Amino acid sequence: MLIGVISDSHNNISNLRKASDIMKERNVSAIIHCGDICRPSALKALETGIPIFCSFGNMDSRALLKSEFSSQENIKFFDFGQIEAGKKLIAFAHFPHLAEIAIK
Repeated sequence: MLIGVISDSHNNISNLRKASDIMKERNVSAIIHCGDICRPSALKALETGIPIFCSFGNMDSRALLKSEFSSQENIKFFDFGQIEAGKKLIAFAHFPHLAEIAIK
């Protein structure tokens, strides 16, 4: 299983489209975005139809992102995220203090 990981895209739609194309070429099974997507239009540029797991960053419009994607089952939002891939548990977050909690 191949998982694409991206972070701090800050509305850079051009780079998100490039990342999306690379992930499609490599047949990733899921995408983890570790925060600072910022606006829904940026996440739409990354969308490939596969599961996308997003942790909120300090620049994200939480309410806007949640409302825009509330009906899409393949996109999930977290402060601190955990997913199971194969037999591995993967944790992710934007903020270092949340990552430190996971390490402990």
